[in-house]
Amino acid sequence: MVDETNVSNDLLHVFQPEPISPRARLTSHGVVLGVDVGSTTVKVVAVDPKTKEILWSDYQRHETRQAEKVLEMLVDEVQVSCTEPL
Repeated sequence: MVDETNVSNDLLHVFQPEPISPRARLTSHGVVLGVDVGSTTVKVVAVDPKTKEILWSDYQRHETRQAEKVLEMLVDEVQVSCTEPL
C-alpha cells in the first residue's frame, strides 16, 4: 500500500521550482529588453546579457499612443524573431 502523504510531498518537491532572484529573471532567458518612452517617440533595444551584443533595436513615433506603440513594436519583433532561422 502506498502512503499518499509521502507521494504528495515527493511530487511537490519535484514540481516546485527553485526560487529565482530578480537579477536572474532579467537575464535567464538570454535577452534583456530596454524600453525608453519619451514625449514623442519609443525606443526599444534587445541585448544579449552575456556578450552585450545588441540583437535588435527600433525607434518609432508613438503619436500619443505610448503603450500601444510599445506593444506593437514588441509583438512585431517577436513575430520576426520566431520566423528567422537560428
